[in-house]
Amino acid sequence: MNAHPLKVLVWNVRGLNAQARRNALYQVVAAANPAIVCLQETKLQVVSVIDVRQCLGNKYENFFYLPAVGTRGGILVAWDDSITHISNPHYTNHTLTVLVKCPDDEHAWWLTCVYGLQDEVDKIEFMQDLVDIRDLHVGPWLVAGDFNLLARQEDKSNELVNRRMLRRFRAKLNRLELKEVYLNGRRYTWSNERRNATLERIDHFFVSNEWDEAFPTCFLSALGTAISDHCPLILDMNVEISMRKRFRFEAFWTKAEGFF
Repeated sequence: MNAHPLKVLVWNVRGLNAQARRNALYQVVAAANPAIVCLQETKLQVVSVIDVRQCLGNKYENFFYLPAVGTRGGILVAWDDSITHISNPHYTNHTLTVLVKCPDDEHAWWLTCVYGLQDEVDKIEFMQDLVDIRDLHVGPWLVAGDFNLLARQEDKSNELVNRRMLRRFRAKLNRLELKEVYLNGRRYTWSNERRNATLERIDHFFVSNEWDEAFPTCFLSALGTAISDHCPLILDMNVEISMRKRFRFEAFWTKAEGFF
């Protein structure tokens, strides 16, 4: 759909109050050069232009944010206005939904950045939020962020899985007809950072069928960092996949006149 390079960076940064953490985030963003940045757990009740400049750089002065509640939560969505335009923000306790429109695209699409909390009551409310959001926003849809939920049993490195919550989450995904974008090169996205670490994949990208058809060559991968127990995820929506033409030996060649 879009001729320009379009990348989406999604990351639970575990707070943006410390200057060292802001500096590390700035370096990741500068290296990845995304058009859209979606951050979770900012822990900021108010986000200013100065905050965004320090964390992301001058290209990302356009932004929407969901304030943190005390020291919990907080979502920031910022974008490079020379590549894309974002509007129509819609907020819930756990999500921030925006409309994305690129200059060369005929159609816009919805982006929902999520931050799921630990408590079971919050998880249930969060999953219902996704259903309500979809009812209000028709069209191609990308949902990404820290869900704090497992989509499959193999998304955890041990057998201590809340299967009831997993089944509930799968049921919501099926109802919403969302499919997960394959994560290349990494199985898990979070670690408890202990000696015998528990590893989980709780950061996800889910897309609707319309979105998947619009961006068939997207490529999701993980970046390295030392400032968070979550790894940053980068979605490149315009990957050029070069396919070499395969050589095939045809059996009838041996019967052709002049074959050697």
